[in-house]
Amino acid sequence: LLVHYDPTRQENTWYVRHARFLRRLGLPVPRVLADDARGHASLFEDLGDASVEAEFARMNGDRRESVYRAVLEVMVRWHERGAVAARREALPLMPAFRPTLYAWERTYFAEHMLRKRCGLDEPVIAAILGELAGVGRALNRAPRVLVHRDLQSSNVLLKSGRPWFIDFQGMRFGPAVYDVASLLCDPYVKMDSNLRARLVEHYARRCASPALVRRLFWFGAVQRLAQALGAFARLGSQPATRAFARHIPAALGVMDEALSRGVPCPRLQRWCK
Repeated sequence: LLVHYDPTRQENTWYVRHARFLRRLGLPVPRVLADDARGHASLFEDLGDASVEAEFARMNGDRRESVYRAVLEVMVRWHERGAVAARREALPLMPAFRPTLYAWERTYFAEHMLRKRCGLDEPVIAAILGELAGVGRALNRAPRVLVHRDLQSSNVLLKSGRPWFIDFQGMRFGPAVYDVASLLCDPYVKMDSNLRARLVEHYARRCASPALVRRLFWFGAVQRLAQALGAFARLGSQPATRAFARHIPAALGVMDEALSRGVPCPRLQRWCK
């Protein structure tokens, strides 16, 4: 695959370096076959187009669980070994998850979904933003690992029965549950709640902070789904990308489930319903 990228977006200029870094760690990402930094073009191994999203409906229950367990096994190494190596090498990354980034995500959600798409009154929006600020504070207290940042089913490809990862240009330090929730609460696929619970436990048992993952998983889901809903609302308002709006009902359904699992956002939950 030949990629000609826009260098004005800083993360695009790091993609080749990040791919080589991840491969040195033994993580399944495309090989860089050639790179012309001056010409802003790179040649990558073609992994095909069989994404988890595209294949999900054709998988039986056992196959789904097997695939997602394999993805999570990789992510434990990505998060923990990747964090150590990235710090050691001073790997250039996008800004870490901190209060400013959590605030940007919830403001993005409020602007595009609550205000522009739904037309909520400003006091209601302010109340929801206050609840989401509490979600951000809880996540901000978690240890920061190396996160993919966009770990959804469309960014995991299946080749020779194994998962391979793409679109990691937004990689940064942040809470592991943001990635785990991005994967397991992905609105692009309809995952059974019982399977989701087993997979959260699978990741928790293999990571360095199992109790923290169990406690914060649904907080990560609320944060990630707010960001996704903001994106779906913004893209859904534009003629060329209007199809993204079809994912809003699924995202709301999973958000409602997350809010019923102990995340204290009653005003947001009333809106979800």
